Amino acid sequence: MIDVTADNTSDVSTVQTADQQLLEARHHITNPANDDFAIQNQQQLLATVQGTSQTLTILLVGVASISLVVVGIGIKNIMLVSVIERTREIGIRMATGHRSASPLMHQGTLQDVALKCKESSCFFRSECCLTFHVRGLTNLMDSLPHLLG
Repeated sequence: MIDVTADNTSDVSTVQTADQQLLEARHHITNPANDDFAIQNQQQLLATVQGTSQTLTILLVGVASISLVVVGIGIKNIMLVSVIERTREIGIRMATGHRSASPLMHQGTLQDVALKCKESSCFFRSECCLTFHVRGLTNLMDSLPHLLG
């Protein structure tokens, strides 16, 4: 491996072409398609890293979306079971003469509201973490040329 640096970023393509011609002359290669070496610059490396990062970000968003859907389905099932249980309990209470304005009659509604608040809070936290993670990767990719150059 040979490392070559240019004085200016505007000279990178000129230095790269000159190095390619020099190596072709020393290896006795007349057709550039037959080169037995590869030349890469930092911009190509950066493009590769950004492409990989973008693919991983899309994959992460997909996995997070699927997990949120699964959690939502689980919470809906729990709520369905609790409504079925509460329906039976409310029927028994009404049959035994309890008033409909009893605080215990609203217990199921309060449980549902609390469960929804918890679900919304978990969803909001996971979305915030995902957003900050993606922003962190983007900022890292933006600063990579300054770190490498």
